Parts: sequence; C-alpha cells; structure tokens
Amino acid sequence: MRQDPRFQDPTLSYLGLQGFTETLHSIRMASSADDTPVMILGETGTGKSHLARHICETGVRAGAPIETASLGAIPVDMHAADLFGTWGNAYTQDRERPGLLERAGYGTVILNDIHLIAADCIGCLLPATDDDPRARQIRRLGSKPDGTSPLIPVSARLIGTAGKDLSADSQWRHLYYRLAGIVIHLPPLRERPEDIEALFQYFILSLSREAVIAGEVFDALARHTWPGNVRELRQAARYAVDSCRIDGRSEMDLGDLPQSVRSPAQIDISNHDGRPEIEDAVWKDLHGSERLFVHFWPDIAKAIEKSRSETGKINWAKAVRLLERSRIPVTGVQIRRKVRKVVRRLLRTRSLDQALKVPPRELAQSILGMRTVRTGYPEPRGQ
Repeated sequence: MRQDPRFQDPTLSYLGLQGFTETLHSIRMASSADDTPVMILGETGTGKSHLARHICETGVRAGAPIETASLGAIPVDMHAADLFGTWGNAYTQDRERPGLLERAGYGTVILNDIHLIAADCIGCLLPATDDDPRARQIRRLGSKPDGTSPLIPVSARLIGTAGKDLSADSQWRHLYYRLAGIVIHLPPLRERPEDIEALFQYFILSLSREAVIAGEVFDALARHTWPGNVRELRQAARYAVDSCRIDGRSEMDLGDLPQSVRSPAQIDISNHDGRPEIEDAVWKDLHGSERLFVHFWPDIAKAIEKSRSETGKINWAKAVRLLERSRIPVTGVQIRRKVRKVVRRLLRTRSLDQALKVPPRELAQSILGMRTVRTGYPEPRGQ
C-alpha cells in the first residue's frame, strides 16, 4: 500500500481536507503569521487540537514553549489559577506559581475547548489579547507579601479551539473577536467523503506497513456517517490493525472493522420501500429485533449455507463467525438463540435447502408462531 501523495504535505497530514481550499489557505496563513491569534472551530474529533500544535510546530515561533490548557478537563474554579498563576497566599499554601500565559514566554498558549472557560476568566483574559503587544498584561490571583499585586506583561500567542461558533453569543463576543484574527473552520468527515479512504490508509500505514485492505472495507467506511469524525476513523483503523495482528494476518477484511462501522449506520425498514413484502398486520406484530431478523434473512441464510459441512449439517460455530464478520447488526448471542430456533422450526416441515429459501412472509409467521407456542397466546402488537 502506497502513501497517498496528499499526505506528503505536512499541512495535510492527519487532516486530509481535499478540496477545502479556503480551510487550507487559512491553515497556511496561521502557520506563517507571527503574532496573530487563531480560532479553530469544528465538531468533536475533527482534529482541532492536532491542528493547533501543527501551527505551533511549523510556524514562526517553532521551537518556543507551547503551553496547553484543556479547559474541559480542568475544574472551573481552577481556570483562573492555571491561566494567570498565583502569589504565595492564594491556593498554593505560601508558594508562588506562574500561570500558562506567563510560562509560555514568547511561545504559544493553546486554549482547548475555550467555550468551556469560566465566565469570570473572560474579562481577565481580555488584556492578554490586546492589539498592542506592549499593552498585553495579566494579574496573578492573590497578592504578594507586601499586599501588592502588580501587572505582569505577557507576549505569548493565543490559539483557541471550540466546538461551536461563539460569534453570536453576547457573553463571548468581545473575547471571540480578539481571538478571531484567523478563523479556521474544520469540516466534519461526513462533508468530505473523498478523504475517508486516504485517511484510513494513512492511519493503517502509521500502525502497520504490511496491511492489504480488501475493497469491502472501503465500502463499509463509505457507508458510515462518522459522528466521531477523524478520531473515530483513527480508532477504527487501530481496531482493524489489532484484529489482524491477533490472527497473524496481513489481509484486512470487513470483519476486522468495529461492529459499529461495518453495520449500516441507519436501517430504515419502517416503510414499504425498505422492508420485505409482508402484510401490514403481520409486520406490525413483529418487534424491532424481529423485523431486523426478517429483513436480513437472505444474508443470514447465505452465511448458514456457507457453514454447512460436506455431509450437509450446519456448523453453527462457523455460521456465528461469518455473521459476526458481516454487515448484519446482530450479536453472537442473538445468532445462537434466534437463528437456531427459527431454523429448527422451519425444518419441521421443510428440508434445509427449502428452509434457507423461505419467503419473508412465511418466516415472519414462523417467528410469531414461536411466540404462541411459548406463551399460549400471541403477544400484543408492537407499537
């Protein structure tokens, strides 16, 4: 598997962004600028933190200190102390501690999830974002032993990341426009499907140089909606590599993907176009999991057929493995219980070949008949 040529550009590494020329232009602007603050907006998992560090490491201030504050992971009442620092008699039991803005010096401070910052820190942060570099200053919490609390000049560049647009929020407006010198909008992965295959190959290459990926893997990746964006795709690649490594294989197939990825993201079988040909009354009697079972019966029957031995008997362990490695959203427990019961009921009046080709209507009636035998009367109709 060859490295995709797009990822030879370090700006595109990890992010992809094929066709998003405006976003790429903003990234290059942020890397070439020296003092301009940056705001990176995007959904969770789109790579905001990674991009922020990329700007630091490839920009004019590369090599200078990088201080990162993950505001979502810090208790709200500690935001001010972490950002601005403290004097000896505040929170630190007679010990001075400089904050991130002070420790960064001429480097960069990355404020991840800045929309989660404590409200009382917003006003304190405004002086550190002044347009005039000589006027940028902060004040530590508490006071010195002589009772004074002098202003401390700062010169760090600020990069903020947020999971939502803060420009329309009156509470955030003043700080947002101070940090929005360069605004970078990272699109979600579902809006750039052309990047999915290349990104997946990039992650696989970074984890294993010997993987050979089957075409059905890319088909499943294209079907998935990726609510977790690039982070979810990277985790799927890691899962697939680990699955191959356990079995000592270099060939990666559909079964090596996580169940959430290889199964259809949404299966609409509530209408006539997306369900088997079954009367409305019978269809309404089936529960949700039973409807899925009838819907995927042709695929289940194919797996059972493949699992048959030379004597014609079903190898249920093999059938379970085949189904768990397919696109069918059923678990091994459901396969062992439901499938075997249904097949055995069908075999009472049919041969195995006939049972595997039973039409959806008869299959649904057999499932409803199993309920009647178990309880003595049909269960109430599903909602």
